[in-house]
Amino acid sequence: EMTASSESGGFTPESKRSARPAGLDKMNPALKMSTVSKLYDRSGKGYLDRAEEMMRRMDSKNQGFLDNEKVYLIVQSLQEEQKKTAQLIYSLQKEQKKSMSLRRGLFYMAGFAFLLALANIGTSFAASRLAKDTTVQGYDLVVKDGSGARVATTSKSVMLNLHSVEESDTRRRLQSTVNSICQAQIAATGD
Repeated sequence: EMTASSESGGFTPESKRSARPAGLDKMNPALKMSTVSKLYDRSGKGYLDRAEEMMRRMDSKNQGFLDNEKVYLIVQSLQEEQKKTAQLIYSLQKEQKKSMSLRRGLFYMAGFAFLLALANIGTSFAASRLAKDTTVQGYDLVVKDGSGARVATTSKSVMLNLHSVEESDTRRRLQSTVNSICQAQIAATGD
């Protein structure tokens, strides 16, 4: 059999096999826990669970217990893990606050955009109402300036003089006729 050494964590081949469940030991009665490993089996189940196995590995002197230095290292590593966990929780809470403030800001902006849309619609209605300079009274369209004058369209008559055109210079006479009609219409409207 092999003896325990501090380099292998204090395990003999028996102690390495001792981490197996008790059911496997029943099939092979030759697999037994070492005396030191039995000291770490807290409930007497015949094998070491994971935590017991870790404690056994830390016992490099095969004493069956951990000295103060080993316990101090365990407690120190637990404290470091607690600090890391506390820092992680703090950073997660900080991120959650940022997320909540962003969400709140988004709701405020959506509400403000809705109010602006309503103000825009209200302004459009007010502008269209104020821009009207006519209104309907009964069947008549009247001016809103207080005079109450009826608004109506007036018709203009345009007289066209038609001349017979000879075939040879049709184009010139038609062009001069169109020009004279346009000038007469401009003079009549006063534009």
